[in-house]
Amino acid sequence: MSVKMNNVLKKVSVPLIAVGILFAIPSTPQAIVSPEIKEGIDYIKPHQPAPGVALVNTQPEFLWAMLDITIKDIYLNKDIKLAKAYQYKLRSDVNIYGNGHTLDFNGKSALIENSTSSRHYPKVTDTTNLNVRFENLKIKNTDLYGGAFNTFSPEITFYFKDVSQLDSSKLIKGGLSKINLEGTISAPYEVKDDFDTGYISGNHIIAKSNAKVNLKSMYTAIQPHSSFTIEKGANINLTSTRGSAIDSILEYSPVLTNNGQLHIDAKQGHAVGLASGSMILNAGSDTQLNGKTAVATNNLTVKSQATLKASSSAETLQIGKSVNIEKGANFSIQSTTTDIFRTKDPFDAYSVALPNPNTVIASIDMNSNTGLATWKKGATNASAPHNTYAKNFESKFSIFKPNNLKTIDSNNKNFGNTFKNKEVGKIEGGSFATKFVKDETPVELPEESEQGSFLKGKQFNFQMNGLSDAEFATMKIDLDKGKATIQQNNAEPHWYFPNKAYAAILIYDEKGNQVYEKNFVGRGWVPKEIKDVTLKNGYTINVIHQEANNRLKLTNPTTTQSHTTHQINIYEVTTNGLIQTNSLKGKQFNLQMSGLGDSEFATLLIDLEKGIAKFKVNGVILNPYIKNMSYASILIQDENGNQTFSRDFFGGSSLIPRAFDMTLKPGYTITVMHQEAGNHLKLTNKNITYKAQGTNKYQVTTEGLLKIQ
Repeated sequence: MSVKMNNVLKKVSVPLIAVGILFAIPSTPQAIVSPEIKEGIDYIKPHQPAPGVALVNTQPEFLWAMLDITIKDIYLNKDIKLAKAYQYKLRSDVNIYGNGHTLDFNGKSALIENSTSSRHYPKVTDTTNLNVRFENLKIKNTDLYGGAFNTFSPEITFYFKDVSQLDSSKLIKGGLSKINLEGTISAPYEVKDDFDTGYISGNHIIAKSNAKVNLKSMYTAIQPHSSFTIEKGANINLTSTRGSAIDSILEYSPVLTNNGQLHIDAKQGHAVGLASGSMILNAGSDTQLNGKTAVATNNLTVKSQATLKASSSAETLQIGKSVNIEKGANFSIQSTTTDIFRTKDPFDAYSVALPNPNTVIASIDMNSNTGLATWKKGATNASAPHNTYAKNFESKFSIFKPNNLKTIDSNNKNFGNTFKNKEVGKIEGGSFATKFVKDETPVELPEESEQGSFLKGKQFNFQMNGLSDAEFATMKIDLDKGKATIQQNNAEPHWYFPNKAYAAILIYDEKGNQVYEKNFVGRGWVPKEIKDVTLKNGYTINVIHQEANNRLKLTNPTTTQSHTTHQINIYEVTTNGLIQTNSLKGKQFNLQMSGLGDSEFATLLIDLEKGIAKFKVNGVILNPYIKNMSYASILIQDENGNQTFSRDFFGGSSLIPRAFDMTLKPGYTITVMHQEAGNHLKLTNKNITYKAQGTNKYQVTTEGLLKIQ
């Protein structure tokens, strides 16, 4: 029994019979009861350990407790299976505490109505808004269309806290009601709904600051009618396998406002589809969208200090009226096949062609303090952009049917002359563009070494931030004292990275032997810990962070200078500072190649201690969408450039399983190519994954691998 329930029972000092007499608890519920509902059969008085409190074990007891206006708090004492579908006509607020038990809806739905209105009680002139809370509850076997709970009453506010699904059941079809999501809302089983009404649908949906919402749906996960607000600190993670993860009915114009974190994967539909609505990403928010279309809406606003990462297999942003990306925003927008910006009729969510093909549909206002970087369509995985535009970038232009640009008004003449919507496959600005766009203001260039930039100084501080930008670890380097001090705070790095390293620190000596390793697993609270590690000339420090753009900071406390960081950062220790290097220290590396559906088709296990590479091919069919050309390849050459091994993998071919070993020596090079390297080519050292590009070349050394391309 819950702590809350125990506290209630502790307060009860009067015998229960006396309590019943004192408070005149009725023999039938004080609520609206239809004539066909029979006392003693359909509804039975539950045990009441205190005034306003009921313990229920069966559906008849649950029905009584829901209809009795003298009962405020209902506690499930066991799992309950509903035998019939009833209308719960409420006249007062009610809280249902599941205590971790399950409501089995037996293929039915609970219709909840606000019965304080005048149509039920002639003396009532105003309808009272009712609050209905469900907490610490599991649901299963609900009605396919109606879900667990549904309502037609706009004067009900629902609260769901720590509610999870045990099968493909939907939670609520909320009509015009308001829905608050708190704690953990989990739907790990794919919601199968031919009606496409969403796991959660309602008029106003709010993810509160403590909410962690993880939903997987065949079609729609969340369906707002008027608004969907994600508060700061809330984390929304949605997956749709066939449809649009967030979707709205055609006649509505909802506003989606993100102040927290929103991550969506919807490969066959819209990640966010708001019909004629609007999407606003406020400062500090983190929005990552992947879909056939990332966003389909009338208006999109990305505020300063907001982050938007959007990718699609078709048009990325399908806009009815306007896109406004403010200066200071961080954005990466990519389309693999069609257009980044595509218009739609603002009066039609399905982009029916307008009578006049030259009608202006969407206006784009795109700005970036740090400049802009663009990639050509079909070559978005290139390591460097094809065009860059200087900092303090401003532009305004319009797109009209059929997705052609109108006059570009920009403070960068080069952009006006070179940007073509149909030819660009990726645009990055803000923090995403920092590493590509050079500052045109004269600055003192850093000293260079043979391997990379030299960071001059004796002291350096690394700050690692995670969910909601909370600091979970630091590393302070003091070269005068020859040590690194790593402090792990009492915190949880990032809830959405379970069972894997969200960040890591690895230190190797001058011979490539590992002397320190710390992995920060995303999910789970850890105690505070401080560790000093010796540093000497020639030592190498690896700092890895999955969300380095905004959450990994490197500063020189003496000069207050900040240095750019990436997902993987490798530094060699010298007497006077750190050298950024491409040397990957370690003795074992695993190269994994996968294709369509993330099916692994080949691996190369590199063992430098034994001086061998173990090559393995799996019996699969390679990506049939890339035919008659090399989908991936591996080339190994000795220290003199002579080929010792070569293998091409052609798209659409059937592979024959095979495995064999080959020799590797210092000075040998390994060149790896993959047409879809982003998610399908991985190089790992233990549990650390290094970023791989379309083409990668590594040189074998005694200490590890040196990335030379």
